[in-house]
Amino acid sequence: MRQRAPVYLLAVALAASAALLFSYASHLTFLGDSWELLVRRPGWSPNTFLEPFNEHPVVIPALLYKILLAAFGMDSAFPFHAVAIFLFLLCAILVFVFMRRRVGGWLALCGAVLLLFMGAAYEDLLWEFQMCFFGSIAGGLGALLALDREDRARDWLASVLLVLATAFSTLGIPFVLAAATKIFLGPSPRLRRAFVPLLPLGLYAIWWLGSGHSAGNQLGLGDIPHLPGYVFDAASAGIASLLGRQPIEASGRPPALAQILAIVLGVAFIYWFGRRQKMSPGLIVALVLTFSFWGLLALDRGPQRFSSRFQYPSGVFLLMVAAEALRGYKPPRVAVLAVAVITAAALAGGISLLDKGYSTKWKPTSESIEATLGAVDLAGADAQPTYEISLPPSIYVSVGRYRRAMRAFGTPAYSEAELLAAGESELRPADRVFAAVVGARLASGGPGRRSSCRRLDPRADVRLETRLPPSGRFALTNLSGEEVLVEGGRLAPDPSARLGRLEAGAGGSLDLPAGRSDRPWKLRLDGGPVRLCTLR
Repeated sequence: MRQRAPVYLLAVALAASAALLFSYASHLTFLGDSWELLVRRPGWSPNTFLEPFNEHPVVIPALLYKILLAAFGMDSAFPFHAVAIFLFLLCAILVFVFMRRRVGGWLALCGAVLLLFMGAAYEDLLWEFQMCFFGSIAGGLGALLALDREDRARDWLASVLLVLATAFSTLGIPFVLAAATKIFLGPSPRLRRAFVPLLPLGLYAIWWLGSGHSAGNQLGLGDIPHLPGYVFDAASAGIASLLGRQPIEASGRPPALAQILAIVLGVAFIYWFGRRQKMSPGLIVALVLTFSFWGLLALDRGPQRFSSRFQYPSGVFLLMVAAEALRGYKPPRVAVLAVAVITAAALAGGISLLDKGYSTKWKPTSESIEATLGAVDLAGADAQPTYEISLPPSIYVSVGRYRRAMRAFGTPAYSEAELLAAGESELRPADRVFAAVVGARLASGGPGRRSSCRRLDPRADVRLETRLPPSGRFALTNLSGEEVLVEGGRLAPDPSARLGRLEAGAGGSLDLPAGRSDRPWKLRLDGGPVRLCTLR
């Protein structure tokens, strides 16, 4: 019974983590990179699956998105989150199995719990697109576990799992290198087992020569001199993340305590190695896995090398290194109890960081995307197909592509009623998006028959607001000797979309489409007086 207790407690931790993540996921829509697979890759052509994304192969994620879109549509991201959470839980189970084989059930349980509530990696835990990373880690861990026992069937299983790992993302490559190291350090016949890493590596090379090289790369050899410093920072950030601390502070460096721990652990490791004068093959494999991952990140000149999304793989690899370093060691009960106390404290910190990431970044980002798409939908047929919609953190999608996907699969966008119920922080940007999508802007000149003219005369230093019909064309003439700022809007209490400026004494025309709403336009003038006429 005592031997099974860690397994039962792991099941409880898995259920608790799943419940927490599903509760957050129910309030989130598709974020950023997800729209690459949702909108930018229509159809089922080979290029749909083989085209790289940010240097990564996304063959299996693209296939999963296609299947989920066909089954559930695009109205909700929840089914996509369910797949990502399943893969995340699978990774925790595999880490538990890996550690239990080396250090026993109780320490393995602590390691799995640290990962299940690793709030510093909230981008991974709360972003369904990160099924790319989870798939690579699950496939890679499964392959290394299969190689723990040497027989032909397990070798083939390991090779297939490595193929799957590299088909999820480039994160599978460090696992291929680790598997190659494990076979090289293992007993003969090594050549007969060489197919295990060569098959996934060969398929990856074929993909890269055919499609992958088109993405270019951000690898910079000039960063090699900075490699030791980066590796130290990456180790410190990973330690901080496992302990439920923010991995990077405002200074851009890991917390001082994490750096001290990294130094202490490094010195202890050197001392231990000096006494033994030999590293086990398993430890070498874990180190190859860890340092190849950090090395690739160090050579990546992108600005987000310490992003939240990279903390989860670091945490997994650090636990694997710790398990191999302590392999066969039976710690006393007091040591296990101390680790359990540290794990409990880290769990509390991790949940706090997870909630902070959700409430301060991911939830507002999700609401912003739903409001933006709501404004696009509100524009209806008046939307310009070539307008590029900004979907944070970093994706732009044309209105035409989005509307084609929307007609096929639905949309997670806010309805007009939901938009109006949103706060001003969402309504003002939605107004700006709507005005930009329909092309509402002040143009010079403005020929046409004028009627219903009136004079708008704001007092000095006071902005004047007036209501216009849901649609129409208007002529404005600046009657003053100073520039006038013209702003408009339909949703927010006060207009916030800049439509243009009227030079002193100049005139212009204003085309205000209605889209799919019968709400009136609100016009605000900063300066004046101005003559406003309806154009027939």
